[in-house]
Amino acid sequence: MRFLARRKPPFADQVASRFAYWIINRQPPPGKEGIAGLQRERRRHLQALAAQAGVYLSFGGLLAMLAPQMALIAVLAVLLLAAPTLWHLGRDWIALPRLFDPADVVTGLLDQVEQACERDSDVAAYRKRLRRMDRPILRIEAVAMVTVPDLDAEQWRDAAPDE
Repeated sequence: MRFLARRKPPFADQVASRFAYWIINRQPPPGKEGIAGLQRERRRHLQALAAQAGVYLSFGGLLAMLAPQMALIAVLAVLLLAAPTLWHLGRDWIALPRLFDPADVVTGLLDQVEQACERDSDVAAYRKRLRRMDRPILRIEAVAMVTVPDLDAEQWRDAAPDE
């Protein structure tokens, strides 16, 4: 039951942080295989949330069957316990697929990316690599590109290898 107390950042923040890390450390943008890996990770995240919600709800059903006189209280308690997980599952089920759509769907986002390219050389280098790959900017990638100029890049840099 450790997962009850553990709170990870939202999946979208985790992916955006990964893109920001790649941009700041001048790593190449992910190709088709990298994007497919992120999509698989997204599906696993949704499956884990669904499984967690399923465990809560089946536990509530078991409690209701074992103590029929307390069924209403058991179901309400389990629903109260499962509510945050169900909320996250619903939000992520709807929002996460949109994050991997092209950024040009959102009005003004590409303009903000161009402004970020002017403000930060790391973003400009990343954008140049994307153009060479001839891959559209993903929404989550664009959000990371817009955010990078406001980050303290020194906290995100790879540590120099000890020699």
